[in-house]
Amino acid sequence: MTTTPTDEPDPVIYIQNRTRRDVRLFKVGSARAILADFTHGKEACVYTFGQFSLVDALAAILEKTGPADIDICVWTVGAADLQRVMHIADPTRVRWVLDQGFQTRAPEYLEQMRDLYGDQRIRTIRAHAKFITIGNDRWNVVIRTSMNLNRNTRFEHLDVVDDPGLHAWHRDVVDGIFEAEPEGDYEPKGLSDITGVPDTKPRGMVTMGLARVGTAGTGKFGTGV
Repeated sequence: MTTTPTDEPDPVIYIQNRTRRDVRLFKVGSARAILADFTHGKEACVYTFGQFSLVDALAAILEKTGPADIDICVWTVGAADLQRVMHIADPTRVRWVLDQGFQTRAPEYLEQMRDLYGDQRIRTIRAHAKFITIGNDRWNVVIRTSMNLNRNTRFEHLDVVDDPGLHAWHRDVVDGIFEAEPEGDYEPKGLSDITGVPDTKPRGMVTMGLARVGTAGTGKFGTGV
């Protein structure tokens, strides 16, 4: 199910207290070195200058977790990135969410992805979010980032956290996208309606406010925090 730009769905939100955060700025180093001491229940907040790619970070985490179910949401992906993800992760345990413009920008890469993963493991929406979930019976990792999969020598951020609640919520978001969008539909579309994904409410004095979610000038608002 999709919506038109003038009938946009409300945002979904996850709020919780956070402890055990490491904040780092790296000008040199590899993903493996930077995430060497990442462990259960920990969060790493990292800023880099593009020394490694998002695929490098995924590989470093998988060295810790072992085989896992993976969701990847990025704006775009290249052929080399696809091949590397295929090499480090079981393709039957990977789901992809990509921007709907991927078909227009790189139709040959989309066809390669369909050959490698099948339409049942791919959805496209109007997306600019970038995150990865990595989960098994021991780990519940979420990577939130400014990066696409390829290496880009620019100032980038990477947040990596092992948290069952946050991981489950991101999985719910991806489940909602896969339920809302038809398999094999790569045509331009409106925003994906994932309003069925549950929110968590903040534990502060303010429990509800107004957040503008419509196109500028439309006057549309949605409830949010």
